[in-house]
Amino acid sequence: MDFALGLLIFGWVFVLIWIPLVVYSQRKVHPKALFTLFFAELWERFSFYGMRALLILYMTKVLFEQLAQGDGDARAYGIYGAYNALLYAAPIIGGLLADKIMGFRNAVITGGILMAGGQFMLAGTAGADLGETTFFLGLAMLTVGNGFFKPNISSFLGTFYEKNDTRKDGAFTIFYMGINIGAFLAPITCGYLGERIDWSLGFLAAGLGMVLGVIVFWRNMREFEDKGTPPDPVDYKKPYMFGLSKQVLIIIGALAVIPVFSLLINAEGVTSYILVIGGLAIIGYIVYTSLTAKDKEEGQRMIVFLFLFFFHMIFWILFEQAGGSLNILTDRYVNLHGMEASQLQALNPLYIILLAPVFSWIWVKLGKSNREPRTPMKFFYGLIQLAIGYFVIVWGIRSVIGTADQGTLIPLIFLLGMYLFHTTGELSLSGRAFRRDQAGPGQSRRFCDGRLVFVYRFCPQDRGRTREAHRRSGRRHEQRDGPESFCRCVFDVGRLRGARRGGITAPADPFPEEMDAWGELIKEWRPPQADAILFICIF
Repeated sequence: MDFALGLLIFGWVFVLIWIPLVVYSQRKVHPKALFTLFFAELWERFSFYGMRALLILYMTKVLFEQLAQGDGDARAYGIYGAYNALLYAAPIIGGLLADKIMGFRNAVITGGILMAGGQFMLAGTAGADLGETTFFLGLAMLTVGNGFFKPNISSFLGTFYEKNDTRKDGAFTIFYMGINIGAFLAPITCGYLGERIDWSLGFLAAGLGMVLGVIVFWRNMREFEDKGTPPDPVDYKKPYMFGLSKQVLIIIGALAVIPVFSLLINAEGVTSYILVIGGLAIIGYIVYTSLTAKDKEEGQRMIVFLFLFFFHMIFWILFEQAGGSLNILTDRYVNLHGMEASQLQALNPLYIILLAPVFSWIWVKLGKSNREPRTPMKFFYGLIQLAIGYFVIVWGIRSVIGTADQGTLIPLIFLLGMYLFHTTGELSLSGRAFRRDQAGPGQSRRFCDGRLVFVYRFCPQDRGRTREAHRRSGRRHEQRDGPESFCRCVFDVGRLRGARRGGITAPADPFPEEMDAWGELIKEWRPPQADAILFICIF
């Protein structure tokens, strides 16, 4: 039995033992709805990260194989960036529709069905060679479906607990675990099926995971009691326009947006300019309203909020190369010992599962002794560990450059070390899990989602100069078969981006339930801390 298959079997055995233990130990503490949402989200994350592990590899190896390597890589990175930008822009609208019209139940089911359809279209593209049009439509369906599903299932969970319920943090911890279990199983399963057997099977498995998530949610809706329904169920289903109800109009609108998103993903350069211009306009509006606010204290809070999100954005731009450029690096230049490159995407969630309880204990322990680092310093610690992770992989690259012409590959230990530091950086930065989602829908939450769009677009991977850098790097790579040319390309073009959570782990934002908590940061902020953070970001 080869190592890749052994990893697959081990992962499933581990999860099949671990999940029943968690559910059994907590069954009398939390409402049954928690476990329904836990499994629904687990399978949705399985679907998303199974596809994510394969996507960039499928594009570079199959979809754009007719292009020169530099051109194919540049095209794949551009599409990946546009897809992920829209993936995190869509929840802004999906959250609003669920909050004002649809209700959480309808939004989650609608999003799940659309995402399953998108996965099956990708499987059809890979298996039946349906062409690029079907491929882009599949990605567009995933983005629209994610808009309905992702922002609402975690907010739905929050409705089962009162604001000061002491069980809430435990509930979101369990929910967070479900995300990481799905993210762990997906790469080792879909990656094995896709790369070892057939690409279509990998995407098909991801689609089946989403179907299973929808079924789990739908079959157990009785556990939800009266929660998650539309604000006005009668108005939602009665004729509203052209004899059609709001329910039907929303579905028609969602289907109509799919070809538009498909065009935007395909024309990633146009998408970049649209989102950058729109993003700058939003930032300008936020700064203007903050400076002119009648409540000066509230305006200062929003400025600090925006400032911290800038550093948060920097972190995720670098961190989220995992599904893109680092996935390509792993595939081409790392000694995998019989594993597939996509399976290594399971490292981050595995580290999260193992280390999250340790970090939780550390923060609690430090908090009781009034030594827990302030938020700005957690940003610093997260960024410095991320930087150390990249130093580790650069160390690995430099260790084989001298013998790269003889086919020497980067030892796997360097990749393991890089992802370890990236994960500890994530845990340092994130703090308590899902504070953004616990906040529920609202203006500040939608602001958070807007920040994610910047993570995907304020990086140069799909700009003209970046594409040209990829082309030059591709030519250098053809001249010298080794990791050096690829790594030059990766680092020269400004840390190319891969794909983000709602993250591999849907990592938590430092987001309080109320904006009031950010006011404390103004009191906490000290010039040495700010200088330290700024230094490491520039570095």
